[in-house]
Amino acid sequence: MSKGGWWIVLRTCCISRISRRQALLLSVWAALGLHMNTRQSLTATIVYDNRPYDPQLTNAWGYSCLIEAGDWSLLFDTGGDAQTLRTNLTRLGIDPRSIGTVMLSHFHTDHTGGLQAVLSDNGHRPTLVVPQSFPYEFKQQAGEHARVVEVSGAIDVGEHALSTGELGKSIIEQSLLLKTSDGLVVITGCAHPGIVNIVAQARQQGEIDLVMGGFHLKDAGAAEIDTVIEQLKQLGVKRVAPSHCTGDLAIRMFAAAFGAGFIAVGAGARIGMWLPGGWQPRLTSMFDCE
Repeated sequence: MSKGGWWIVLRTCCISRISRRQALLLSVWAALGLHMNTRQSLTATIVYDNRPYDPQLTNAWGYSCLIEAGDWSLLFDTGGDAQTLRTNLTRLGIDPRSIGTVMLSHFHTDHTGGLQAVLSDNGHRPTLVVPQSFPYEFKQQAGEHARVVEVSGAIDVGEHALSTGELGKSIIEQSLLLKTSDGLVVITGCAHPGIVNIVAQARQQGEIDLVMGGFHLKDAGAAEIDTVIEQLKQLGVKRVAPSHCTGDLAIRMFAAAFGAGFIAVGAGARIGMWLPGGWQPRLTSMFDCE
């Protein structure tokens, strides 16, 4: 059971045991407009990745993850080319024109190359959130099709989402933080500033539930990877979903170290979460189920 709230439990074996009084209570509940589930869900879908998951999608070097909650959506990075991103979005049933915000982690083409799949000349102008350090020419050209927001320090990019702000020295990068009922979800592009440094920065905003994206450990040895795993656990990370530039060895080691807290992902993988707040009543006692 999620610690974020109570789940409704309606076991099939118990339906026949609902008394008239219990049925009346449910009818009154519905008449008053009280919904069985008042909490809002959030979904993270990896729409571009070099690691395979959904065979219907095309795999290519890069990363892109679509975040959806109700009518709000944010595309974190855009992969390496527009055609692959556009094709994958179509196969997932996602209209690029429905994406309200695009956030780019850093200025490498395997994360910015697919931007044109979202920008267009049809009047759709999403908000584009980029590190302030991005080249002036890039921001100027993007500004013809989007409302550009430059990031230096940590800022909100949605009701339950924020940027870490610019991190790193040689390669400047921002990461995305999502606020969920189980804690923060950290999504990284390539983690050039160091995955441990990014998570440590995010930890200042609250407890960490999940870290996903590229961890930039593809060239690291077992000893270094083991140290990173231990440091992330010390920071309180409960779950991991590494992909992109993490590397096969690192992914195997994360799977072994985190066990049930490891989520295998790739292009097409979806991870569901609950947003903070709301209420989910538990009806088990009403139905007197064991």
